[in-house]
Amino acid sequence: MLNNNYIILDIETTINKKAIEKSVAKQLGFETADEFLKFKNATMENGKTYFPKPVFHKIHTIGMLYVSQSTSLKYIDFSYEDELVTLSEFWKIIGKCQLPTIVGFNSKSFDIPVISMRTGKNMIELKDVYPEIKRFHDCSDQWEKYGPNYFNRNSKYHIDLIDDHGWPKPSLSEICSLYDIPVKNYGHGSEVEAMNREDVRRYCKEDVIATTKLWLYHMLKFDQEFDINDFMTLNDRIKSLEEVENE
Repeated sequence: MLNNNYIILDIETTINKKAIEKSVAKQLGFETADEFLKFKNATMENGKTYFPKPVFHKIHTIGMLYVSQSTSLKYIDFSYEDELVTLSEFWKIIGKCQLPTIVGFNSKSFDIPVISMRTGKNMIELKDVYPEIKRFHDCSDQWEKYGPNYFNRNSKYHIDLIDDHGWPKPSLSEICSLYDIPVKNYGHGSEVEAMNREDVRRYCKEDVIATTKLWLYHMLKFDQEFDINDFMTLNDRIKSLEEVENE
C-alpha cells in the first residue's frame, strides 16, 4: 500500500559553458570554458570526467515516472530544444500531481537544485506557471504539518536514495550492480551533449526505471505499510514499461 502519490525523477543536463567562462575559467586564467574543462579532466584520477557544480548545468531532458496510490504507472518526459519549453511543460504536469513525494538519486544535491536554479533564471518567461512553481517552492511549513517542504533536507516528501548507501557516496550504477538492476546501457551522463535527443530520452528513461526499482527496495525496508505483495505488483508493472521500450 502506498500512502501518497510518488514521482521518480531524473534529469539529463549539458554544461553551461557560457557561465563557466564568465566565472571560474576567467578567474583561473583560462580564455575559454573548453580550455578550463580540458585542464580539469586532465587532473581527474582513473580516467574520470570532471563534473561541474549544479550551477553550471542546463537542462536537456527531464524524465519522471508517476506512481499513484493505486500503484498505476505513467512515464512522461520533457525534452525540447528550448529549455524554457521543457521547464514550462514540466511545471504544468507537476501542478496536476497534487503534492507528490519526490524520489531520485542524488536529487537533493543535483536534480532538484538544477531544476530550481534554471527555473529561477527563467522566472519572468515562466509567468504562466507561477502558481505551480511557487507551490513547489513553498518552505513556510517547516515541519510539514500540512504539506511538503521539498527543500527541507529531512523532508518526508523527498526521498533521495543516495542517502541510504553510506559514504563515500556511490554512483547509481554501483548501487544497481548490488541489486542486479540493469542500468547505463544507452550511454552516460557525460555523453549527453554528443548524443541525439531520442537517445538521451531513452537513456533518461532507463535511469528513471532503475531508480524506481531501487526505490522499491527502499520502500520494502523503510515503509511499514509497504509489503512484499506491493513490491511484486509494482515490479511487474515496471517490467511492462521496459517491454514497451524494447519493442
